[in-house]
Amino acid sequence: MNDNTTPTDTPPDPISANAFLIQPMKGATKALKAINTDLKKAGCHWHMRNAWSCPIGMQDMVETMLASRQISVEIVLHKDDYFDKSRSGQEAENIWTQIDIKERQHYAEDRALITERAALEKEIETRGLSADDPKIQSLLEKLDRREAVQKELQDEINQLRNGAKLLEEKAESMLPFHILGHNAKREILLWKEGRLIALPAARLNKDELRLYIGSESEWFQSEDSIKALKEAIIDAAHKKGFIDDVSPLRSGLWMVNDKWLIISGKKAGFIEKERFSYLKAPLFEGKLVETEGAAWLDWEIFETSIGNRALLKESFDLIHSKVKQWNWIVPSMAAFVTAFAMLAIVQQAMKWRPWIYVTGAASTGKTTFWENILQHIYGGLVERLDKSTAHATAQTIGNSGRIPVFDEFEKHKHIPEILELAKLFNKGGQKTSGTGSDKAHRFDLHHMPWFGSIYLPKKFMQDTAQESRLVKFELNKIPQGSPAVDKFDDDGRVISARITAAVTTLWEVLEEKAQKINADRHRLLQVHPGIKIRTVENFMYASALLEIVAPEGLEESFPMWAATQTEDDGDKLLDTILASLIFVDGDKKSVREMLQMGQHEEQLERHGVKIVVHKAKRYLALRCENITRHLLKDTEYASLDIKGPLARTDGAIGSVQVKITGTNQRCILIPMEKVENE
Repeated sequence: MNDNTTPTDTPPDPISANAFLIQPMKGATKALKAINTDLKKAGCHWHMRNAWSCPIGMQDMVETMLASRQISVEIVLHKDDYFDKSRSGQEAENIWTQIDIKERQHYAEDRALITERAALEKEIETRGLSADDPKIQSLLEKLDRREAVQKELQDEINQLRNGAKLLEEKAESMLPFHILGHNAKREILLWKEGRLIALPAARLNKDELRLYIGSESEWFQSEDSIKALKEAIIDAAHKKGFIDDVSPLRSGLWMVNDKWLIISGKKAGFIEKERFSYLKAPLFEGKLVETEGAAWLDWEIFETSIGNRALLKESFDLIHSKVKQWNWIVPSMAAFVTAFAMLAIVQQAMKWRPWIYVTGAASTGKTTFWENILQHIYGGLVERLDKSTAHATAQTIGNSGRIPVFDEFEKHKHIPEILELAKLFNKGGQKTSGTGSDKAHRFDLHHMPWFGSIYLPKKFMQDTAQESRLVKFELNKIPQGSPAVDKFDDDGRVISARITAAVTTLWEVLEEKAQKINADRHRLLQVHPGIKIRTVENFMYASALLEIVAPEGLEESFPMWAATQTEDDGDKLLDTILASLIFVDGDKKSVREMLQMGQHEEQLERHGVKIVVHKAKRYLALRCENITRHLLKDTEYASLDIKGPLARTDGAIGSVQVKITGTNQRCILIPMEKVENE
């Protein structure tokens, strides 16, 4: 007992050693390398402390072996968690150690080869040597042989990796539940009996574990086994890595890292290189998968249909035969509507998603179209959002493959907010929503929305950029005496299964054709005067699909009527002004008629319209305040500032003093040749 010791002092607990480290003395490192095979046979493994670690039960045998070879080492007892692992876990760790050594070897040789080949090429160039010189040929062949060995080494590393992963899976299967990984909140995510459980890593206590495992489990036979369970859970979560559980993947069809993921009802599966497999756990490419709701496809039909390239044409013809029953203002619209209906399921994979707008008078069958076509085919995947807010829309369809439908959109109370949100759909975007906690909700939006109304909302009159995202399909009334719409014979889940199998099978072809159409847009702009670049983007996927299925009677896969889909705000406004009616001589005449007749100047001036000469050129002067008050009072422009759109019209001159009804007024001047060509 020394001066610093008191009778009440107790010695520290001895180390519960289960292994010993072999640390080489001076000059013993090479000798140890020579017996590494014998050490492995004794159950030893290479430890992170740059020494061999062996099970304590083999100490006598190993020391005898070292003494017989006169290898000087220091033996240090220690606790090695490695020997608490299952045999499969130990084997996996041994393989990862081999992989680490081989990867360092591969990297060093890679650097050497690059340096030596570059030096040889420089020498050939600077000395003017010929590549056919026998000495040079010999050196190049040696480099080629070394590179071939490198390739073999890389193949061996890949095989070892696969082997280690299989052993880890075997070791993990001994745990009482499936470990998925961990999230940003330091929670370990478990999958047990079809349910997701999030356990904070710091709260893996005995009571928490007993709740999910039960006290009768062999894991609760001793404190050591409980500790081993905790360590095994944490190690497994670490190896599985980070999981994004903030925005899980929900019902629908997804393309993730060139693989297709299908989530329908309680099942989920994926296609990789045309091979289909069901998910065994709710995890895909580092993201959680939610399985909920009713199935929207028939899994058996889907499995047997994968790879059937003829199904795209067959599915198109079936749907087209039904869509043609509606009285589209241009008959070829039916083919494009069918194409977009088939693309609805693959919307997330598209690089650009237009807004599909079905418009027409009352009783033209818009609502029936949603019910008999989209909703019949895709069932619960179609989401009716007729009265939804922007936030509710994001919550409802975010992180999912749901197909949004907004019927009677002109009556919607939240049109500006919905359209602002829909801008995120086109190229794919994310809406973040704060919560009461420190964890915000993220909604990934990548949807191709379907709108329907009798007429387009006023918002589109104000914003050409928004209208340019539209593909408009217009309906006429169905003629009197027409038969009732013929419905599908097959269940919708069967049809959607075939469509999904078809588009996933031919997606690479479809994508390539779509991008080729987009790249060829300058030619299309010349062939179809009036269309715009955005118009080409809107139609490129539908046109690509039509090129593949080649429906009978369709002259072009890019529609002629697309040129009339968009029109500048100023041009539309000018056309509305010229079409406005003024009561003169007991009759109503349009402004255009009165200008062409060259009569009724006084009445025109009172309504804010006058022909003037400015700098030797004829213009139509427009006094915007008078025009809004008189000519546009019953139109969607009545409450809008029309100066901006008119001033953007080609050749227009903004804010020029013109004498109207005897008073100088600020007017916008529109070239008369543009007016006469309207």
